[in-house]
Amino acid sequence: MLQVTWDPLGDGEAWVEFGPDGEFGQTTPPVPDGVGESRTVLVGNKPYAEVHWRVVARQDGALVVGAEHIDQVEGIAAALPDVQLLDDDGSFEGFLFAVSWSVRTYLFALDRDADVVWYRALPLGRASLAMEQVPGVAALRYLDVSLDHTLADGHVLTEALDGTQLEDVPVEQGHHSFLTLPDGTLAWLAIDVRDDPDWGTLVGDRILTRAPDGTVRTLWSAWDHFSYDPATTYQTDFYPQGTDWTHANTLSYDATDDSLWVTLGGIDQIVEIDARTGAMLAQVGAGGAEITPAVAGYGAGYGPHGAGRTPTGSLLLFDNHCEPAASASRVLEFKLDLDGDAARLLWEYEGQPGWSSLILGDADRLETGETFIVWGDAGFLQVLDPAHTQTWLASVNGIVSDAVMVPDLYGRRPL
Repeated sequence: MLQVTWDPLGDGEAWVEFGPDGEFGQTTPPVPDGVGESRTVLVGNKPYAEVHWRVVARQDGALVVGAEHIDQVEGIAAALPDVQLLDDDGSFEGFLFAVSWSVRTYLFALDRDADVVWYRALPLGRASLAMEQVPGVAALRYLDVSLDHTLADGHVLTEALDGTQLEDVPVEQGHHSFLTLPDGTLAWLAIDVRDDPDWGTLVGDRILTRAPDGTVRTLWSAWDHFSYDPATTYQTDFYPQGTDWTHANTLSYDATDDSLWVTLGGIDQIVEIDARTGAMLAQVGAGGAEITPAVAGYGAGYGPHGAGRTPTGSLLLFDNHCEPAASASRVLEFKLDLDGDAARLLWEYEGQPGWSSLILGDADRLETGETFIVWGDAGFLQVLDPAHTQTWLASVNGIVSDAVMVPDLYGRRPL
């Protein structure tokens, strides 16, 4: 990342053309120009690279071009996870935003060569498991919680790539995942702790929302739809508040139905919820749509992750599949027949031997038909073409809790 400043060149707005040489090739979004010192940030450049840049401004309706400058990008933190490019057929376009953590959490951006072109370190003791790009702004929105799972002071932070904090929203008992709905409503997973007379303190899950006017409400709670059964629950002491029960782990939005898809890894359930009313629209798992044919070892470990609709309407998810006989985690795709209470397996993709992800993981089908897979704590980022052939692969020496492919680091659509 390189922040540049200049004395006003125009009388309204300006942008910067930049690149590795005098051909430039990239542009920033416009910024105000004409009063005081103007500034913007140049992102997507490799560490230590020379960057050529010049300002283009509007003045009295005409374009004015400033002088060419050459600056050098700073290096990256030595403590960042090591990222290695393992495979690339040349078709990768755009960038990746990712979040990885162990002792310390880092948000970072990768180019097609798997070089880190931007990063942000979170304070020690803080972790992030979900993030999203802010449309139209060079900024990220990300979940910030305590690494010890106490969840006493969760936040969703919005920060510009130059480090400027744009928004800080407290998220009560927030964990694992959040998202922003089209109308600006923030939705997040939150624990729902209750005492059971037979089983003691249980940690269930709910979805909370915060409307643009600041109103916070409970949209949905697992307690209203499921009953605790120790025989079918992946019981852990993940949360210090009590026995981890439903273990919700991901939240995704379906624009077609204006709904939310939630994965409940502790009880191997996937549910669809109306984003406005909280009504449960669909359920995949015991008591709902039955997976057919049965998938051996489905849900072993922390269960399904990252379930969401594809552009063609199928349901795609990441299955940890952590059991002694399993060599790797996998991606599953289902065609939903809700009238027939069935989730019919369309496609199964198993990772390479050793790609066993105990925690986290995600799979997304892009508009291009490509599949982007995040292999959780196995530490791999992978792209498959529409024929499910690997086209890009990188390894990360750390736990990858979330990642997203973006065409442009400034939040613009492709030019």
